[in-house]
Amino acid sequence: MCWIIGKRIQSRFGWMSAEALGYRIAETSMIKDVTNSRFDLNRIATDRKSIPAFAAPNG
Repeated sequence: MCWIIGKRIQSRFGWMSAEALGYRIAETSMIKDVTNSRFDLNRIATDRKSIPAFAAPNG
């Protein structure tokens, strides 16, 4: 549901990805999840940026 809302409003936020907007919407109290989902979002904020080895600059 949050992804669908993110998809509809992404043009107003500089075409930020619908998934990223969906996460932001889910973190607010605008949408309440009343399902009994067994999945939880477990994220840890870090200062480190993860760059795949093939995307790293050479040299």
